[in-house]
Amino acid sequence: MVLFILCVKAELDGVEKLSLLRNTNLCFSVRNPLSDYEVREKIVFNPSEKLEQEENDREPAHHFKVKWEGSKKYSTLIVLDEEGSKSALKKLNKKKKKGKGDSEIDVPRDVTSDDNGSYVPVLAMECRKVRVSIVFNVESR
Repeated sequence: MVLFILCVKAELDGVEKLSLLRNTNLCFSVRNPLSDYEVREKIVFNPSEKLEQEENDREPAHHFKVKWEGSKKYSTLIVLDEEGSKSALKKLNKKKKKGKGDSEIDVPRDVTSDDNGSYVPVLAMECRKVRVSIVFNVESR
């Protein structure tokens, strides 16, 4: 399992906050971590909707799954909520304190004008046997 944290750096001029809406579609490209050529591009899913699971499915509920060529199991992607993010980050930060990293990462949140010029985590995902690339389509309202 890999914890993927999306961080955003923005200069907010005349804007109070920048939010990633939980009920909006996200567009990603994913790659088989064991292959440079096996890619699924422009996958769109809604982080507030999980896929229906089959009766014998051992994987936790997820937002996206793919079975790569030659693989027996599905690769999955799960968008973590606040509680899931806290739990995953707590595990990650424990590992870093044992000498495997330098700075702690915060739980995803909105970007505010106080954050100008700083990277802020806005999304956390648990990726199993999949690498993620992000395609952004930013719309202002």
